[in-house]
Amino acid sequence: MQAINPLRIVSINVAQPRDVNWRGRVEPTGIFKQPVTGPVMVRRENIDGDRQGDLTVHGGSEQAIYAYGVEDYSYWRDLLKRDLSWGTFW
Repeated sequence: MQAINPLRIVSINVAQPRDVNWRGRVEPTGIFKQPVTGPVMVRRENIDGDRQGDLTVHGGSEQAIYAYGVEDYSYWRDLLKRDLSWGTFW
């Protein structure tokens, strides 16, 4: 039987919606997430401090948390030839 490595969280990122110009329109977005320090409460609909700009396509109990594997960052760093901070992929 193969050992399973425990899950380790390396970054939690949150954002408040802000308006951006997109294809000739002003659209709200929560894409500009920043890391937080310390514990945060995970709730049914989101993480405290995090909001989505367009609730018709984002958010809700099925999309409260997004996880991206650490091991995939090495692939993208090599391919893009640049440093990528945790939370780059949302």
